[in-house]
Amino acid sequence: MSRENILILTNPSDSRNRTALFGAYLAEAMGANAVLVHLEKDQDMGYLASLYPEFESKRKELSDFVNQANEKELEKVKSFLSEKGLFVQTKSISTESFEDSLSAFSKLRPKLIVIPREEENIRDYFLGSFLDELIRKSPLPILVHSGKEFKKIKNMMVPIALQGLSENSLNMAQEMAVKLNSQIHFIHINSNQDSIDASSLVDLASDDWQRTQATLLTKKIDQLATTEIRHKLRLIATDSKAKEKLLDIVEEEKPDLVVMASSGKKALQRLYLGSYCEYMVKNTNANILIVKAP
Repeated sequence: MSRENILILTNPSDSRNRTALFGAYLAEAMGANAVLVHLEKDQDMGYLASLYPEFESKRKELSDFVNQANEKELEKVKSFLSEKGLFVQTKSISTESFEDSLSAFSKLRPKLIVIPREEENIRDYFLGSFLDELIRKSPLPILVHSGKEFKKIKNMMVPIALQGLSENSLNMAQEMAVKLNSQIHFIHINSNQDSIDASSLVDLASDDWQRTQATLLTKKIDQLATTEIRHKLRLIATDSKAKEKLLDIVEEEKPDLVVMASSGKKALQRLYLGSYCEYMVKNTNANILIVKAP
């Protein structure tokens, strides 16, 4: 069976090489193929359309020119990575809608999608609200890369909420910790207790669902305890909103990656946790991996 792919979306900003480097490193460490993806989009000429009787041909000429330029840029990035001993494939996808893009991604056997955090000055030029749509709608794991200097992942932070804990996000964090030789810092916010160990997580559960989730998390932590790296679990009491406290912790500790579950089993949980993911992406420059619940 062929290996899974890590898809790396590129953009025309200066951060493209750093995001490509990060994605290629991640793919190599996790035993996946790295695929640089360019989304081909028709260029909208707006009011100029009324000035051109043969607007459609002019629009197509412009679209072809831009797409060819971007494909050349892909090859430059590919050469840049090759010089560093990292090898990638390239793929151009013609798309007219978010749904088209998502369908095309799914056919590429993606393990996850790496996308750079959009810079305000290129947001409209690049993908518009594409990142927002990926966070809300994509069933695939999305890694929002900061676009900052390249760093290997040596420590990860995993916020946990028993009311919406995702087995998918725990599995992904566990796999990455083992393959990247990385430490995990589990944190549980908004509790009155000052300290906690894995075995007492069940005591915090308020119903059968939370007890099941707590048991699952305890099992994962026990499995990780067999590795050479020592992982941490910390419970944090706070009078402020949990997401604001989480933001403070991320800004203070600067983990190399924050792994978050985007939704729980119930509609209210999806709303609650989905807002957390969007809040973190919009308010911090950290690398954020968003993993959807089943």
